[in-house]
Amino acid sequence: MYNLPGPKSRELWDKDIEFVISGRTNIADSLPLVFEKGEGVYIFDVDGNKYIDFSAGILTASTGHCHPVLVDKLKKQIEKLWHVYAFPTPDRADLCRNLSRHMPKGIDTFAFYCEGSITVEAALRAASSFTKRWSYAAMTHAYHGRTLMTRSLGAHLLPKEFGPSVQVSRLHYPDCYRCPLKLRHPECGLACIEASTDLLQGSSTEPLAAVIFEPIAGAGGIIVPPQGAWKRLAEICREKDMLIISDEVLTGVGRTGKFLAIEHFDVEPDITTFGKGLGSGFPVMVAAGKKEIMNANPYGAAGGGGSSTSFGGNPLSVAAAEGTLEVIEAEGLIRNAEERAGKYRSGRRTGQRSTQPWGCEEWGCSGESIW
Repeated sequence: MYNLPGPKSRELWDKDIEFVISGRTNIADSLPLVFEKGEGVYIFDVDGNKYIDFSAGILTASTGHCHPVLVDKLKKQIEKLWHVYAFPTPDRADLCRNLSRHMPKGIDTFAFYCEGSITVEAALRAASSFTKRWSYAAMTHAYHGRTLMTRSLGAHLLPKEFGPSVQVSRLHYPDCYRCPLKLRHPECGLACIEASTDLLQGSSTEPLAAVIFEPIAGAGGIIVPPQGAWKRLAEICREKDMLIISDEVLTGVGRTGKFLAIEHFDVEPDITTFGKGLGSGFPVMVAAGKKEIMNANPYGAAGGGGSSTSFGGNPLSVAAAEGTLEVIEAEGLIRNAEERAGKYRSGRRTGQRSTQPWGCEEWGCSGESIW
């Protein structure tokens, strides 16, 4: 049994907390370790202890730590160019071309950022620029970030002591395990989603620009909706001329056996956000959408009025993203995720792949699995 944390970790931890804000994560506070290096799925602390990184660098190390392909790409890039603000580079155009192959139909225009919250806000600005509307709908159980706007989208998960938030129309997240309407799927007829018509009508005095949702809820509980839920919500919202924004900061880049989780649900969003795993730990986030939406003024105004960023799309992050996509494709990581998901959700005793969504045996559902 390890004696954790070791003496070097304890010493360095004490030095660190003298200056660094106390608001760390529960993951770190539960075991105060100081890490020194990483190799693949392993990370090592300063006392030489070796761990499997089940958190994958909190959902970012999609190709493991220090993959040799990324190390090589980043070494070459760091010797050439680090930062040029908004100017294009040859590699950024190649990255966009590569990303476009993985996008839902119609999505072909990209804006790069460094943090998920900022990327989600950029998507909302793009939606408002196009629709000329400034109110939004989001789901219960949502988590989209910690800025004023993004915490307003998922207010229940963050402390109320942060103060007032922006008014957002709130819709039921389709959670069959803890149904908000105390019904049972599929006999319910997706009543939680059908209620969106009344909720949208009664929760705002002005027309809404967009609905934003996580195809699979993350911080709200890893909730996998039943098939048909998002497709029906998209139909309801499109009847009101609302845009569809799929927030895939957590679920994107192959984590669910598809490049984007929305692909499992037969929905074509107007805008999507993704990126936690795109740089294998390097900060690179993407707001991607249809050209006419992303280029609408003021978000798409010449001069970068609504879309510019100091560090988004910098050459080092682009190199990391290119390397990540190369590894994902060469090593079949998305296919591997899909195959393992089938095994983990199957009757593990029989080795047969499940035809039920998560938990459906307990719910009494009969819907088909999204995987």
